[in-house]
Amino acid sequence: MKNTIALLAALITSSTAFAADNSACPSVAETAKSEISKAPENVLKLVATLVAQNEACAGDIVKAAITSTNAKPELVGQIVEAATAAAPKMASQIASYAFAVAPDAKPAIVAALTKISAENGTAQANGTKVSPIEFPGGSIVGFQSLSGPQQNLFWPIPNTGDSAPVVTQ
Repeated sequence: MKNTIALLAALITSSTAFAADNSACPSVAETAKSEISKAPENVLKLVATLVAQNEACAGDIVKAAITSTNAKPELVGQIVEAATAAAPKMASQIASYAFAVAPDAKPAIVAALTKISAENGTAQANGTKVSPIEFPGGSIVGFQSLSGPQQNLFWPIPNTGDSAPVVTQ
């Protein structure tokens, strides 16, 4: 019981802190827009600096940078790269905002994220062997193996002997 109460208190505290961090994002985005408008040639340095100082607002900063410079796909990729390098934990948020603002720059955004991921030392980039999670029967949850009938313990699927998964309601 004590552990449950302590866990709930920690979650409430952390969610309150997270909400407090996000409340400053509109003003941080406005600051980003004004600073970038003054010196658009320094957009990458400004993005990196602002994101490092305000990680919770990384997406808003990226959105402001892309919109205030009318960035072409190549520049969008560079902005995403600068922001993700400054706050790697915010890569998902950065990518979401960039995709929303500049959908035509998808290849550049993906390339920037891939580059940062490799530089930050993912297991694959470091040469570490990564093995997938092995499920009972050698199949992924919800799918049967192509090698033959196998039972999946996580999601009951009728075993018809077919290679395609069968879903019953």
